[in-house]
Amino acid sequence: MWTAAIPCLLLAFLSRTISGDLLPNVAFPGNDVERISVPDPEYCQLACTFHPLCTAFTFLSKNNTHDPRFTCYLKTNVTNKSSSPISTSGFTLAKNATNLRRCYPKTFTDVNFLGNDYLTLAEDNMASCQDACARSPYCQFFSYNKSTNGPQCFLKFNFTIVSPSAIHLQLGVESGFSQRDCCTGDGCHQGCAGVLIPDMNLEGTLITEFQASDVVKCQLACTENPHCHFFTFSTNNWSVNNFSAGLIRDQRSSVQNVCSQRLGWHLLTVAQ
Repeated sequence: MWTAAIPCLLLAFLSRTISGDLLPNVAFPGNDVERISVPDPEYCQLACTFHPLCTAFTFLSKNNTHDPRFTCYLKTNVTNKSSSPISTSGFTLAKNATNLRRCYPKTFTDVNFLGNDYLTLAEDNMASCQDACARSPYCQFFSYNKSTNGPQCFLKFNFTIVSPSAIHLQLGVESGFSQRDCCTGDGCHQGCAGVLIPDMNLEGTLITEFQASDVVKCQLACTENPHCHFFTFSTNNWSVNNFSAGLIRDQRSSVQNVCSQRLGWHLLTVAQ
């Protein structure tokens, strides 16, 4: 049974292929912490990995009585499993998160990521739209529509979690996720990713508060948020009602030399 979460303070920055055993035709009933829309079970697993409280997930490949296709249930723990021909389940990859990053190069044809638009561009093709998303610091995912009125590229951002508000099948639309985090060459800046330093506290501009189950989830949650540069994770024995956690933001110039002496740095590698 899941125990009380530890406070995680996030202050405003993963390279292996997403892997891990997926369990087809299996559902994990109950213990849902969040329900989101994702295009496939592999991305459901990635979303679980970056969620501060998720340890397991179930993905729907077809509609069921209550929810549509493309639904991903993020779960705090697993207490039971059942047979389901429309479900795929699995577990977080956070235990192997030392070199993990949010890189998901797969694109989806005739699939529309609905909502969360912040910028619309006129791009000639899907590849140009994908490049535009990678260049934009806030773009998390995109949809490219080859409509009769002219092609449109929709750049999208969701503050709470990197997934669209809804996903529909639609001819002529291609969708995908930002490739900014997939950079592995000389043009990438690694910073001091993965560094964890105990018994240090960081001060900065608090963005928001939440709970995280352990320091790895705290670090992944910082990586998930585009405003988070670094974080502090506390294991003080506070009462459950006093638990607090938060995203904290500072300008990059003020935290460049922090990573060698403070508690933790996010895991994101970004293209310069």
